[in-house]
Amino acid sequence: MGADTGAEFIATKPANDGLRGMDDRIVIQAGGLPIRIGGALVGGIGVGSAPSGDIDAGCTTERLTAIAASARASRISWARSTGWTCPPRAATRTAP
Repeated sequence: MGADTGAEFIATKPANDGLRGMDDRIVIQAGGLPIRIGGALVGGIGVGSAPSGDIDAGCTTERLTAIAASARASRISWARSTGWTCPPRAATRTAP
């Protein structure tokens, strides 16, 4: 989404109304996504310059997926090289 469609983005989605009074120096554009680890927000990543925001967002999603796969592979490789194994899970109790 280019800067020229920011007003439409706010007007067509009531949940975005809080963006109306935001700093004029901030530009809202598609292509950015949050990075979450275990539910915690730890950063963000963005891609730009494609012909549309949908393409930018698709590229961002693809990169995040690749980063996550690489991180998983690295953890597995490290675990195998060190002989580390995951301890057994404790039995979970349900409340009476």
